[in-house]
Amino acid sequence: MNYSRTKLVEIFNIGLRVGKINLARKKFMLNFAIGIILCKNVHVSNVVAHFNPDVELDSHIRTAERFFNEYKLDYIQLAILLLCFLPPGRIHIAIDRTNWQFGKQNINFLTITALCRGVGVPLFFELLDKKGNSNTTERKLLFKKLLRILPAKQIAGFTADREFIGKEWYKFLITNKIPFYIRIKSNTLVTYNGVTFRAANFALDKRKRVFENIRVHNFRLKLATKIIGYEKNQEDRYLLVLTNANVEKAIDIYRNRWSIEVFFQSIKKRGFNLENTHLTELPRLKKLFAIVCLAFCACLNTGLWKHDKIKPMKKKKNGYKPYSFFRYGLDELRKALLHSHILEHLVQQIFENLINKLKENYEMWMNLNFILRL
Repeated sequence: MNYSRTKLVEIFNIGLRVGKINLARKKFMLNFAIGIILCKNVHVSNVVAHFNPDVELDSHIRTAERFFNEYKLDYIQLAILLLCFLPPGRIHIAIDRTNWQFGKQNINFLTITALCRGVGVPLFFELLDKKGNSNTTERKLLFKKLLRILPAKQIAGFTADREFIGKEWYKFLITNKIPFYIRIKSNTLVTYNGVTFRAANFALDKRKRVFENIRVHNFRLKLATKIIGYEKNQEDRYLLVLTNANVEKAIDIYRNRWSIEVFFQSIKKRGFNLENTHLTELPRLKKLFAIVCLAFCACLNTGLWKHDKIKPMKKKKNGYKPYSFFRYGLDELRKALLHSHILEHLVQQIFENLINKLKENYEMWMNLNFILRL
């Protein structure tokens, strides 16, 4: 078990840009991620209770406090590591927020994820020091960080909900040649054949319709529409997807956006109960979210490995899997770690698969990026 953990700290060398991460920091982040998995919680005192029992609990808590208060985490390096949980190639990405309130503090994470087998793998995230929607400046800053590690030509499609609209935002995406599929509001003004209509007028029934050469904010774009139900909220009746790319597949590609919701659900009540944290200072919360992302990706990777190589999940009568890949991996990791004294071989298998896959993907991503720069 100690051998496996010692080897696993090597993952923190992936994506290393400047200098080296102190070994003690590597071990802390690894142990904290494992602690989150074991207790399915992010409360610091609960997590560090799974650290080395030969050391007093108060000492572990002080170590955690120093990490969250003082350590400067390199989030670009972290994003490169998270990217390596994905096979190299063109990927679909999504953006959204998850927010909750602790006391009087509003906690509001703006996040970009990449699609992996129906699940969103987190790449970049930022805490918004406010309640409510993001603005164009905040989105652009986050996206510019993404483009530092993922060339625009590697983005197969970008999906977003009705919050992520606006003239300057569309201009940014078009200028950077990012193919987007964004759901728009029913009252959006759309010009077609020289006449301006509300976008809702293009959705007549539950049949998909596509319109090319429309104009929104004077940009020449495309629109896919359909009515998806007769909800009490009129706005929710309409699925109106604006795109600068493949309008025929726009509605199907837009459905990839749900992958980011799966990620949010997994790190909250369905997995790690992120909302239970008592941290309220934004820099400390951002570091906690980073470690949660690592724990999530480790569970997802383990679930995919078990499903593909060890024991495929059988679909239920309704056609759905009994568990998500994340939950499948979370349960397997917890079983292995909680019973490591009799399942040491399983722990070693899981950890070796994890580090080998990350290193393999990293090499392929680096080769791909080199080719793209030629």
